[in-house]
Order: sequence, then structure tokens, then C-alpha cells
Amino acid sequence: MKASMEIPLSPGNSIYNSSFEAECNEQKEVFKKRYTKCSKMLQKAIDTTDDAMMLSRQCHMNCLEHLQESDIREARTKYWTKTYKNRLEWLYDKFDEARRKNDQLQFLIDGGNVACQRCFRALYMINKTGYYKVLTRYRRGSISIGNRRGRDESKITKEAYRWLKEYAYFHSDRMPDTGHQMLPNKTRKNSIYKLYVDEKTENMEYSVSEATFNKVWRTQIPNLKIKQTNSFSKCATCVSIERELERTRNPSKRKKLMGMITVHNGRQMRERRFYYAKREKAKREYKRYMSIIIDGMDQSKTDLPHFCGRLQKGIDPTGMLKTHIQGVLNHGKGTLTTYVDINESSHDANLIMNILLRTFFDALDKNGRLPRILYIQADNCARENKNKFLLAFCELLVKLNVFHEVNLSFLYVGHTHEDIDAAFSQISEKLRRQDVITLPGILEMLGRGRLVKGMFDIKSWLLPLINEIGGHSKPLHFRFAEDEAGVKMMYRADSSKPWSKCYENMLRDIPTGQPKILIPPNIDQIDTRAIQKNV
Repeated sequence: MKASMEIPLSPGNSIYNSSFEAECNEQKEVFKKRYTKCSKMLQKAIDTTDDAMMLSRQCHMNCLEHLQESDIREARTKYWTKTYKNRLEWLYDKFDEARRKNDQLQFLIDGGNVACQRCFRALYMINKTGYYKVLTRYRRGSISIGNRRGRDESKITKEAYRWLKEYAYFHSDRMPDTGHQMLPNKTRKNSIYKLYVDEKTENMEYSVSEATFNKVWRTQIPNLKIKQTNSFSKCATCVSIERELERTRNPSKRKKLMGMITVHNGRQMRERRFYYAKREKAKREYKRYMSIIIDGMDQSKTDLPHFCGRLQKGIDPTGMLKTHIQGVLNHGKGTLTTYVDINESSHDANLIMNILLRTFFDALDKNGRLPRILYIQADNCARENKNKFLLAFCELLVKLNVFHEVNLSFLYVGHTHEDIDAAFSQISEKLRRQDVITLPGILEMLGRGRLVKGMFDIKSWLLPLINEIGGHSKPLHFRFAEDEAGVKMMYRADSSKPWSKCYENMLRDIPTGQPKILIPPNIDQIDTRAIQKNV
């Protein structure tokens, strides 16, 4: 173990001076004692791994049964080779990540498995008294690693908070059910800190220490977390790179893969910025621009009857009324309108186009006119949004002069839109606090909720006139606008690329008449008797 120290060389502090030698020897003894104590604890931790194995057989949750003795030895080595300060930081991070069940903490270990508090302490050989002392300090909200109280925040610390807040804004996905901002799986805190330092150095600004940076994260942005698994992300690029990271221990390969993750995250951040810019434009000039985002909420949370807490006795979970909530967020007006259906029709392009028509009608009815330019942001899903029907629908809106220009945009697959997810999070929070028994009840709870009743079969109306196209699953942006030659479709892979013209239109001609009313194809599949029994 090496340590550096600075002792001023004055005439009284010559290297030949015996007092100077004594001071150096005294410092060496301090370092030696610390190193010896750490080594003794590490040796004790390695020699007593069988204690953890014995405890795992006593735990009713069998928290550690999947671990071998070598796994426990490796975990203890990693913990006891840290400095005292770093062990405290590590414990605070573990408290942040921990799940809470029946007022008890459950810790995440080795890639997604959980351990109770007792097994967690046994796994790392953490003293019970010391553990609860740190836990008490954590629950009181202490931001100081030592026993002294934290000082007032400096200007640099506040700037670090603003930097991290902005980083989270563009890089994280908001979870609708918890409100947590989740950074991609395999993200490293020290990598984010390095990015922060590099940016500050480039701008010739001061940066805080890594310990202070982590403290700001832990105490001021506690809902910013790193995904432990890929359960929320289906981004093929993220998943493939993370799998390669798990397979290799080669430093150069891992560095290259981490660079690929940085590039990918930079691209998706750029798309978010582009989306936010359009959103802000509609807020400033709502008479010229209309910006909306349309997305669906997780269906499992809205089955009826819904009871907060445990499911009541006598309720058959298979006899629930399945409901689906589709939300439209109008950025210029700052309003969220929700549409509820009971799965009587497919959740496809027909549903999306009908909801968009109702959104346009509401805006026209309220303002007497529609803006010239429309921005639609949608989920990157082929079944509902990224298909020939919605593209043809957007082109038709310009051909019929409903809008002068229509832009349809998507984020990368697996990366969510945090603004509408935040709105869905508020709905989830309401459902955690109140019972909702019937359809009128869920509409009342939503406030601006409407039933999806009576839809046009727009798909069948457009289909005979749609030109077959290919490759439309790749671009993130489509634009429909009119020039001297008529309405043209343009596309681009992402917001940094130039627009490319499509040489063929989506529609060969404007359809005549009007679409037929869609007869709900799934209405007979709803078991009304089972639902009545539950109510």
C-alpha cells in the first residue's frame, strides 16, 4: 500500500534531521497500522466464509443458496479491500437500491437476486452494530460521511447538482409505476462522474470530488437509479452490447464496448433534445404549431374492479374487465386527454387514427382553427404507429389541407418518452390510493377520461389506395409537406441527417366517401358473467 505526503523542507526540517526522520517513521507506522487492520479484517472475512454458508441454510428465504463459497469469498474481498470511506459510500448506494417489503430491506446482489438484511450482512461480514449505525444515519438524511454535520452547499456543488439533473433529464427513462428515473443497465457512476469532470475541464471550470458528486446524487436526486436488469428496456443495441460486456473480461474489449454504449446513449439523447425542441416550439407558438404525443399505459394496472392493496377475497382475477388507457398529451395546451376502451377492438392503427381525429376535432372546436404545422410523437411500435396506414393517414391530412405540414417522429425502440410516462405515473399513484370498481369510476378518477365508443374503419378505407413500400421501419422521422409538384413524403434516419425525398407517395389517390363504422371484433370475448360476479 503506497501513500504520498508533503512535509515542507525548511532549515529545521533537513532530511538529515533526526526529528524529520522520526516524523516520517511516525507517518509510516500510522499507514502500516491501517493496512494491517484492513488485511486482518480481509483475512478474517475470507477464513469465515462457512459462517455465511451456514446462515444461508437457516434463512427461510434461502437468499444465498445459489452462491458457492468462492462467490462469498469474492464478494468479501471486494468489500474489505475498499477504504472505510468507500465502504460507507457503497453501503449508502446499496440502501438507495434496496427494495422495501413489509418494512424490511431486501438488497440486490449478483445480477438481480435479492437478500434479506441478515443474509446481506453475512455475505459481506458486516458488523451488526456498525450496519444499523450507518442505516440510522442514512434514514436521518445525513449527507456527511463523517460524524460532523454537512456544511452549506458551495456554488460548485450546486452547479454539480444542475449538471446531474440535466444529465438525468436526457439520459434516463421515467418509470410510470414508481416515478423513478432509470439510467440504462450497466451504467457506471464513476463513468458519469468522469464525463462531468471532462466537461468541466473543457470549459475551464472547477469540479467537485467524486465523493461529493455521489453525495449530491444520493441526497438531492434520490429517484435517479441504475437499472439492475433489462426488464424495462427492449433496445436491441443496449441489450446486445450489455451481453458482450457480461461475456468478456478483456480490458480493451470492455473499453471499446463502453465507448459503443456512450455513442448509442449520445444518439438517443440527441433525439430527446430534438423532441423537446419541438415541444417547446409548440408551447411558445401554439397558434402555428401543434405538438402532441400519443402512447398507451400498462394494461395490467387498470383491470376492473381495482382495489388498492391486496386483492379482496372472493374476487376472481381471471374474471376482471380488461381496460386499456391511451393518452394524448397536447404540449401547446399542456393538457392530457385519456381514452379508455375495454379491449373490444384491436389496439392497432385504427385506434390511433380515430383518437388523433378526436384530438384534432377538439382543438378545432375550441380554437376555431387548427395550426399550420403538426408534430406527432409516437411509440416506435409497428402494430400501432410505424406502419403504412399511419403514414398514409399523415399524407392524407396534408392532401385534404387539414394541415400544411405533418411530422411523425419516434425515439429509438426501448427508450421511452418521460413526459407522458410522468403523466401515467400520476394515474398509477391515484390507483395505489383509491379503489376503482366500474367504468364510470375510472373515468371520474382520470378527470379528462373518455370512453372509446364508435370508431371508423380507416384502415379498410385507405388500404385499396396505399402504395406498397418497404424499409419504413428504419427511419425515426417522416415529413409530409406540399411543394410545386404536390404533397411529398420525406424521411431521415435521425435528427442529425438531412431529409431524403421518397419518390413515390403513400397514396395513389384521395379516397372517396367516408370510412365505415368499425364493428368491434372482440366484443363477444368479454365474459360479462364473470365480471358481474366480481362486482
